[in-house]
Amino acid sequence: MPNLNLLINKKLKISLSIILFSVLVFTINHTFYQIYQLIYQNKLTNRVDKNWEKLKSVLTDKTFLQLVQSSEWDRMQGLYEKNNFENTGIFIYSEDSLVYWSTNNFLIDESINDEYIVKNDRGIFLCFAKDTSNYHIILSWQLQNNYLINNEYLANRIDKHIDPLGCFAININNDKASILEQLEFIPLPVKYTKTQNLIALFCFLLLLIGLYFLFTSFADRWKGTKKVYILFIIIIIVTYLLWILLDVLSTKYYIFNPSFFALSLTFNNIGKIFLILWLGVLVIKLCYKLLPIKYRELFYFVISLFLSGNIFIWIYKIFNATEFPYSYYEWIVTKIDIFYVILLVISLLAIWIWVMRLMIMRKPSKTIVYSGFIFYVIFLILLLKNQSFFIVLSMVGMTIWVIVYLFTFITKRWVKRYFVYIFGFCIIALTSGLFMHVHHQSFSNYLLLNAVKISSERDLILENHLQDLKNQINNDEIILRYTEHLDTNMNWLTYLKDYYLSSFQGKYDILGFICCSNDIFLNNNNQISCWNYYDSIIEHSQTQPISEELYYITNADVNYYLFSIKLNSELPHYLFIEFYKKQPFRPEGYLELLVNADEEQLLPAQIDYATYFNNNLLQSYGNTIFPLQADNIIQYAPIGKLFKYNGKYSIKSEINDEKYIVLVSNHSLPSWISIFCYFTIIVLLLYIFYYLLFKGFNLKKILRSFASRLQLTLIIIITIVILISGSISVKYLQNTYLHQLQKRYFERNYGLYLSLQNEIINNDINADNINSLLWRYKYSYFSDLHYYNIDGRLLSSTQFSLFQNKLLTDLINPNVYWYNYWQNYWYYTNQENIGDFIYWNAYFPIFIDKKIVGILSVPMFNQISELRSDLSELIGTFINIYTILLLISLIITFLITQYINRPLKLISKRLKTLSLSSQNEKISYRSNDEIGQLVRQYNQMVDELAEKAEKLAHSEREMAWREMAKQVAHEIKNPLTPMKLSVQFLQKTWENDRQRFEKDIDKYLATLLEQIEHLSDIATAFSQFNKMPEPVATDVDLVKLLQNLVALFQSEDYDIMFISDIDELFIHGDENRLNRAFTNIIKNAVQAFVDDRRGLIKINISSENEKAIITIEDNGSGIPEAELTKIFEPNFTTKTSGSGLGLAIVKNIINDLNGQIYVESRVGEGSKFTIVLMTLK
Repeated sequence: MPNLNLLINKKLKISLSIILFSVLVFTINHTFYQIYQLIYQNKLTNRVDKNWEKLKSVLTDKTFLQLVQSSEWDRMQGLYEKNNFENTGIFIYSEDSLVYWSTNNFLIDESINDEYIVKNDRGIFLCFAKDTSNYHIILSWQLQNNYLINNEYLANRIDKHIDPLGCFAININNDKASILEQLEFIPLPVKYTKTQNLIALFCFLLLLIGLYFLFTSFADRWKGTKKVYILFIIIIIVTYLLWILLDVLSTKYYIFNPSFFALSLTFNNIGKIFLILWLGVLVIKLCYKLLPIKYRELFYFVISLFLSGNIFIWIYKIFNATEFPYSYYEWIVTKIDIFYVILLVISLLAIWIWVMRLMIMRKPSKTIVYSGFIFYVIFLILLLKNQSFFIVLSMVGMTIWVIVYLFTFITKRWVKRYFVYIFGFCIIALTSGLFMHVHHQSFSNYLLLNAVKISSERDLILENHLQDLKNQINNDEIILRYTEHLDTNMNWLTYLKDYYLSSFQGKYDILGFICCSNDIFLNNNNQISCWNYYDSIIEHSQTQPISEELYYITNADVNYYLFSIKLNSELPHYLFIEFYKKQPFRPEGYLELLVNADEEQLLPAQIDYATYFNNNLLQSYGNTIFPLQADNIIQYAPIGKLFKYNGKYSIKSEINDEKYIVLVSNHSLPSWISIFCYFTIIVLLLYIFYYLLFKGFNLKKILRSFASRLQLTLIIIITIVILISGSISVKYLQNTYLHQLQKRYFERNYGLYLSLQNEIINNDINADNINSLLWRYKYSYFSDLHYYNIDGRLLSSTQFSLFQNKLLTDLINPNVYWYNYWQNYWYYTNQENIGDFIYWNAYFPIFIDKKIVGILSVPMFNQISELRSDLSELIGTFINIYTILLLISLIITFLITQYINRPLKLISKRLKTLSLSSQNEKISYRSNDEIGQLVRQYNQMVDELAEKAEKLAHSEREMAWREMAKQVAHEIKNPLTPMKLSVQFLQKTWENDRQRFEKDIDKYLATLLEQIEHLSDIATAFSQFNKMPEPVATDVDLVKLLQNLVALFQSEDYDIMFISDIDELFIHGDENRLNRAFTNIIKNAVQAFVDDRRGLIKINISSENEKAIITIEDNGSGIPEAELTKIFEPNFTTKTSGSGLGLAIVKNIINDLNGQIYVESRVGEGSKFTIVLMTLK
């Protein structure tokens, strides 16, 4: 049987294995990029050489050269696409003209000869030129991107075929002779990916688990010794070191950084919260092991009250400190790391439930419970008297504590079982509701922050900066030079912006004038001097003077700064600068590409807004249609709180007494049911993980049970069906919605195309004047337009920034152009990409007199983002529906299988208790199905068994009496022989030697009395063995029973120890008979002590696989191996006195409880009795 020391050693080995594994994985994860850089830095040149030689071989391919000579550019493009040459380009020139291009992402000019490295605004390229009789061919391979703009779509990195992890940058060293030797690969600073961050946190949690097992195993070893104090010191030191480690990790990994999660300045990362939870669990577990039993119940009572009063406040603060996503798409795809915050909350709830369980197992007296509960409730109310919301959260936790405490008085097991299920779902539901409250509050703050960002008026940074600039601008010679002559190009203003105001250009539109007193402005057809014009603005506007030179002008429609400086010029001049704050814009479509990641003046996606002055619309932005006069919903909406406007979440923020701003969000916040499903899935997955980790997956044991097989089969079938049907539904929905979206775009683009075509024909629009027409249609249809000539060259665009920033060349997409789709189809769509930004592009041929004169390109840059946004909400809804269906199906499956299995379990239970020696109960089952037939067969068998049992009992009684008579006769013969001899000797002495008779009479009478007493003992012992009292079965706490026996047998003559890791362990049996069995074993152990050493008895109790294991070990004389098999037989004893029935009675008692008893013994070392009994489930 399992030994305590073996269990401790096994636990120690497991803990060390977990710690070593976590440290090893973390080390590999942490040094992965460094090792990669170290290994591959010198190998990258070989990779480049190998790939480059493979690419150059294309130019010598016969098929390729034939296509070039025959100018079959469409087949050439097919060959290029077939070879799938990423980040490469082929450019073919003929007499200085580009006649073929394979990509429009970059362009290499014809000046390249032979082999060369090119570095330009788009990156670093390896180029190779080859001449034929008619053409100059250039093959280029983009080794490294170099975008002028950097964001999530445009990343500057080496070709992934060379450096798949993006750990290097290329530097060109022109001192080297060889082309490839000029490429130097410079290791980049390590920036850990999201996956590496998640692995780092996982390893940290695994380390905490390993340390928990390690310290608890040492607590088992050192229990009852002074080493326990050393253990607590070690725990404090380890906690401190881990705390320092987390501060170091916060500089390396974002998941440990306060920007991801922080509760306070002290608890400023998620790792520290997990560390505190680990320390709390460890302290509770050590107190469970080390505290005396009489103190444990009070400790658990206090801890459970403390946790119940604070649990939901802590959860609220955790949720409030986390930036949760505000859309289904982000929940499903981009925010996997949020799972660790959910795990933190679930861990907190698990600890709370664990402590509550410990409390109800050993609850204190009702007086302590009631008085402690009332005192703590009053304390919490006084502590949180100014925080009503926290009081509500605290009282919710205390109410749950009361419900759990009252639950302990329920006696019916099925009620207890279903109460646990309902209680678990209620906890998840409360947590989900609390999360939704925090999520909505956080979203409200998010919208308010953007409202302030849009409507904020004063800029203290600008004000202070302008004050400091006064003297510098006064005497700036370059600006003073422009006072001497008129500068129509406003070069002085460009200089002023770049030199003095560069950091404010992104935030403000800056206008300026330099004028003297004689300069005239035309204002509403009235001439006014420049100085008087600005004086009238200051006088007649709502002006806030900040200094003599700086004013803040407030009008109904616009607010701005006016800055005036008197220049130190020969003729008095004033410099007037106006600062108009740029309105925040939302990056949509191409704008997402054209905005740097650190751009500050962006309106977050999916937010529209409108500004009202005296309830009249001043301005609006976005797709939402706002009324010119604020309607009742907007007018009476509460300031700073969420409300629904046209079914969308909105918020109203006050700018001043007459002016306010309304923000409308297109975000679809997850509903309570979504959050509930999400949390439930996580809890179920964590429970499965816990079960597999700590209890193992014993498939054979599961399959042995009919109910388990039935449940497992139904659960697998239902889960597979729901997953398949859900996947098919989502895919069908996605395809249907994509088709509808494409149809909607087609209808819009078709209308745009017909209108633009007609206007080009009717108004004689040509390449020189088409630009204004495209801009007019851009604002009418809210779409960018590109116009190419029939040679594939860009003539005009409404988004020239794409070409100015080198994101595209002025060439049309070659896949569309060379396949002549624009000629064969009057409408063709093509999926294209710029960096990692994917979009659809529609192409239309433009006709004049039935002749194609140009190609119109209409990029549908919003299609994919719009599809993603709209589908995410629908998919989220579908996931909720199918999750609910799955949960309901699982519950119904469980209930149905329980109902089906109930009569089978009853039959199984009755068959287990079926006995010839007791009255067997029949089963009542009314249904006439297969189970009913089985029940009837069982009832019939019970009747037959009762009849046979009666006959067998009669026969056994006769046999037992005959056996008993033999044993009694054998035992009586032993004392009768000396008695007979003594009487015969006395009779002979009386007749022959009366003097001796008188002398020996007392001695022989004493012998006779001794033998008579012996006969009396034999009669009593057999009487007790034959007439055992009828057992009275109750729920018996073995731990308490053994503790009482240990107290009873305490003595100064020997030592007796009791070892237990559990507080209570119940079996169903007769307490008096169990007491008698254990007493017999302990008495035998005491009687077996030897004189050469102090006696010791160790009593240990543990639980394993629903069995109670009790061992009673002594260091006495031991039992010879030859006699071990006989010690449980009646009439056998190793002592000089006694009946030999004690252990036989023990065996009888244990057998009646369907238990087992074993004995191990070595002569001179002692004996160990092991008793195994079935526990209550």
